[in-house]
Amino acid sequence: MHLILKFLQFISLAIYCLSASANTSDYIFKHLTLEDGLPSLEILQTFQQSNGFIWFSTSRGAIRYDGYSFRHFYFSPSSTDHISNNFVNKIAEDKTGNLWLATEDGLNRINIDGSIDIFKRDDGLPSSWILTLFIDSKNRLWISTGEGLVLYKPDNQAFQKITAATDKKVTAITEMANGDILFATESGLKKVSSDEEGIKAIVTTHPELELLGNYYIVNLKLLSNDWVAIATEYNGLFLVNFQSDEFHHYTQASGLMEDAVSSIEQVSKDQLWVGHYTKGMSVLNLASGNISSVQNRQFDAYSIVSNTIRNIYQDKSGIVWIGTDSGVSKLSPQQRGVHIYRALPHGKGLSGSFVFTATPHKENNTLVSSDGGIDLINNISREITPNFLNVLNSDSVKVEDIWSFASSKSEIWMAASSGLALFDIKQQALHFFSNAKDNKFELPNQSIYTVLAEPKGGVWFTGYNNVGLSLFHPDQGVIKRFMHTNESNYTKEGNFTNETILSLRGEIWMATTDGVFRVNRESGAYQHYKLGGTVAKREYIRVSSIREGKEGVFWIATQGLGLVKIQTKADSVEVDITYFTTEQGMPSNEITALAVSEQTIWLTSNRDLIKFTIASQDVQIFKNLFNINNLKFMFASAYLSGNKLLISSSKGLVEVDTNEIALSQYSPQVEITKVLSNKESVYQSINKKSMADNYIQKLADGNIEFHFAALDYVNSENNSFSYRLLGFDDRWSNVSTTPQAFYSNLLPGYYTFEVKGTNSDNLWSNNVARLDVYIAIPYWYYMLASLLFLIGFIILLFILSRRKQLRVLEYQLRHDTLTGLPNRFDFQQKVSDLVSLPKCDFALVVLDLDNLKDANDIYGHKVGDEYIKQASKRMQESVGEQGYLARLGGDEFVLLLNLNQHDKDYFKVIGLITSNLCKPYQFDDVTVSGSASLGVAIYPKDGNNEHELFIHADSAMYAAKKAGRNQAYFFNSLLKNKLAETIKIKTNLKDALRNQEFELYYQPKLNPINRCIEGFEALIRWIHPVEGLIPPDKFIDEAENNGSIAQIGKWVIETACEQAADLHARGLLKGNVSVNVSPKQLHTSDIVNIVRNALKSSSLPAEKLELEITESSLMDESDKTYTLLTNLKNIGVSIALDDFGSGYSSLSYLTKYPISTLKIDRSIINLASEQKASLLVLRNIYSLAHSMGMKVVTEGVETEEQASLLLQYKDDLVQGFLYSRPVPFADAKRLLIQNAAVTDFPSEPSGSAENS
Repeated sequence: MHLILKFLQFISLAIYCLSASANTSDYIFKHLTLEDGLPSLEILQTFQQSNGFIWFSTSRGAIRYDGYSFRHFYFSPSSTDHISNNFVNKIAEDKTGNLWLATEDGLNRINIDGSIDIFKRDDGLPSSWILTLFIDSKNRLWISTGEGLVLYKPDNQAFQKITAATDKKVTAITEMANGDILFATESGLKKVSSDEEGIKAIVTTHPELELLGNYYIVNLKLLSNDWVAIATEYNGLFLVNFQSDEFHHYTQASGLMEDAVSSIEQVSKDQLWVGHYTKGMSVLNLASGNISSVQNRQFDAYSIVSNTIRNIYQDKSGIVWIGTDSGVSKLSPQQRGVHIYRALPHGKGLSGSFVFTATPHKENNTLVSSDGGIDLINNISREITPNFLNVLNSDSVKVEDIWSFASSKSEIWMAASSGLALFDIKQQALHFFSNAKDNKFELPNQSIYTVLAEPKGGVWFTGYNNVGLSLFHPDQGVIKRFMHTNESNYTKEGNFTNETILSLRGEIWMATTDGVFRVNRESGAYQHYKLGGTVAKREYIRVSSIREGKEGVFWIATQGLGLVKIQTKADSVEVDITYFTTEQGMPSNEITALAVSEQTIWLTSNRDLIKFTIASQDVQIFKNLFNINNLKFMFASAYLSGNKLLISSSKGLVEVDTNEIALSQYSPQVEITKVLSNKESVYQSINKKSMADNYIQKLADGNIEFHFAALDYVNSENNSFSYRLLGFDDRWSNVSTTPQAFYSNLLPGYYTFEVKGTNSDNLWSNNVARLDVYIAIPYWYYMLASLLFLIGFIILLFILSRRKQLRVLEYQLRHDTLTGLPNRFDFQQKVSDLVSLPKCDFALVVLDLDNLKDANDIYGHKVGDEYIKQASKRMQESVGEQGYLARLGGDEFVLLLNLNQHDKDYFKVIGLITSNLCKPYQFDDVTVSGSASLGVAIYPKDGNNEHELFIHADSAMYAAKKAGRNQAYFFNSLLKNKLAETIKIKTNLKDALRNQEFELYYQPKLNPINRCIEGFEALIRWIHPVEGLIPPDKFIDEAENNGSIAQIGKWVIETACEQAADLHARGLLKGNVSVNVSPKQLHTSDIVNIVRNALKSSSLPAEKLELEITESSLMDESDKTYTLLTNLKNIGVSIALDDFGSGYSSLSYLTKYPISTLKIDRSIINLASEQKASLLVLRNIYSLAHSMGMKVVTEGVETEEQASLLLQYKDDLVQGFLYSRPVPFADAKRLLIQNAAVTDFPSEPSGSAENS
């Protein structure tokens, strides 16, 4: 008999297990275990603090969790987080924010500032063994000890033992709706009325309730509508309404997983979750009484972590926390509208977890293709028919070859790598059409990817490479083929199709690797809509899915351009295209699939679900619906069945109830969890909001690290933050998911750190966490401050000294060291400032001391310097406060007169300057006569800028100097024209030699008696192609100034030698040809080598060349000049002293230097015919020259009277216009050949100099 009973029990248990498994709820849980940092796996209680922190009571202490890290309170006497015992039975919070911990050895209170108080027997407790505790609505603490019930009132802070309690062991406590305290003892349920009149037994008419003490009550829970749930260790669950005296009893026999109930939690109005010691959880529907189960499944990472349930708790956001002996499992409220069909252990669920595609089949059914087979799901009952098409596992077609389906009530078409398959549902027969090479169906020998049922019969298919778009009929084979040749953009560019649909107009729309193709299925004509245009940065945009909406709209999911709307037009192939990308709020531009309803488009990215509202274009992103790692959604794999959205994924078929899901509106508390100063923890508040408003955290170091959290635990990694540190930077930081902020080297003072955060759906919380901090001045700061003060004082002294030096340097930079006047640099800035002023008239005067060079040469530079200083003082006195005087250098000064008056005022000041400067200067026993030449230019009349103005004033000064010195010239039109001419000559002279614009003219040197030509003087002429003949006196000075005189002189010597050599070779040249050499050419060029090379290259005898030099070339009387002339003499050329008698005419020149010829200046012969004294000078020069063995050439002979004075000097030569003007070389040669009278020869063209 006993064996029969045991057998019947086994059978009933087996039947129960089968029914329970059928009612198993498939939830997706996330877990906290040792791998996540959880210090203990034995979770006895889960509790949420008023500020949002989650606490776990465990066998190894109390643990606080903020979504990122754990703070562990355990037995460790040396730690600030030390508690009296590790085994924590219960945690509760009073109204001030303190936390109370019941342990096996003492009662612990964690205060809001983080300090901990421990209460034991010595503090008034009857026992240190605390079983449980409860804080009621009046903030009274009820404590169950090993020696009975104790009441702690915060008013008197004393423990009061409830003496009326006959049972020492109180196992559970709760508060009734009317304020009575209900507690469970070994003898049953008892209560204490709200007025504390004493302990009373519960009165009930149900005998079963009187026996509750025998079942060991482990938990009491007040439910809605005055119902109380009672969990027993031996007799299941009781639901009792003490007001109506109703009750329900649930045991294993009535559907619970087992009679041993460990915990209870009402998670919704109609759902009560019941935890068991060994069988997981029972889910009781309070409305219907139905019970389902939630259990751990081996090898299923998303089931609850263990079947040993210690505690069930729902937090403020709706998350359900399940504490077990192996860690914590949690279920997000946002997942209650989500179900995932997946492969489960022991053959339950789908055939495979990797779902390739899902297709609607008949009504409320879904055909699912996975890596394990093809299943059929009933969308209403969620019942799965595994291996629905088991006939596919034949030799002809494999499940893994299937790419897509096209389903109807009677048949299912399948696209496969090996061809097409047709399953006849009525006959349960499979027909396979192979695409092997040379098959009888004319199928292309390529993989087939998509199928689309043709309403008239057959199926449209696309595939790899050159398959194109083709129509197939089981009786006729391939009927039509479109776009399969390289003439089509589709095949030519190597496209393939992800999805095809049949539009309401009867056209086929293809989602391809290069946009969308729209095909007329009768003619094959197509339109290609390439996507992107100027929006995309790449040429090819892949389309992953396509759906038709209302009123001719097609919605396109793309890989790169987000969601695309194509609006078609009636009777036209033209379309309007609109893009919705990340710029319009999309989380990604990579969209894998979409499904369209009346008002909404549901989209998937790789792992997120997106809701797009068509009317408002509002975008919502659901990041927290799927708590599965490595979840990835497939292409073209979503469709709607009523309000249920089904999506193929790498982890199963995802079902989303679109009416149930919504973004979280929970506003989490934002808390500053920890503050580190110099990497040491200085702040770990338990409840900041309960602390005083004026609380200030004092810090000793300016390196601070703030840790914070937004206490929404759905997906903490999605919570975002923004923070700022007032007193350092008032701007909010960029949004980031990093829950830390770092500041370094903050200065001492007061700061306020503020941080705000979001929930896991990025809704900003209304709460902002604040913490005032004060960084104290460190001890070394005063030493540093003293040192810095000393350094600063030294630096200040240095700066003051440096400023003084800079002022001296500034003065020296801007002033002349000799006179103290402003220098050129200061003048340039001054005149620039004046020019920049509006309506400012001023005069610029350039002044040059006439006698400075003579004073330096005669009396030395010391006298010259004194002369400059006295002259500058006289000028300053003359100008007074009316002008600005500066020295440019040497003997040159400038004056700015900013009088804004007429020219006569300038005359007055300038006249005073000239009169003061021309007075004698006395230097000890030396008297120097002075004078100055002045040039005046007026702004803006004479120049629009400082440079032009200075040039004009300088030109006027040089004109004054040439006019006889001690003059003042105003710049005028004549000077302007002359300056323009000078500039023109200066410009043209640069290219004259290269352009061969120079020519040598020759003026004969004759015997005064017979007037036969003895030689020539070579004279340079400049024949400009535009300006014509330019005489030497117009350009020689400029050539000397710009340095080109050396190249021009070299050309003259070389050309004269060549032409003279020609005359000599013909036997025409009796004497020599003389060439003028300027002082600069003589001293700056390699004149000796130039002459030597010219003679050598032309083969001209040296005695046929004569070099004419001026007295100014010899004035330095240096050995260098002597050596130079001697070297020339040694070559064989003769040296002639030109313009003798016109200047200094030192006789020492004649004795010191190797001069062979004197050329008497024209001024001597001009006066000799009129003045006896001049005639006497002429005769003396002849006598002097003859006495020294020199020859004489008299130049400038222009009249017969002058010529008659020279007849007695038959051995010397004459030269002048009387005989001939300078003539070109060809004419000079012809003159020699004809031996004609030179007086009959044509004169030089007009404009040439008389005798140059």
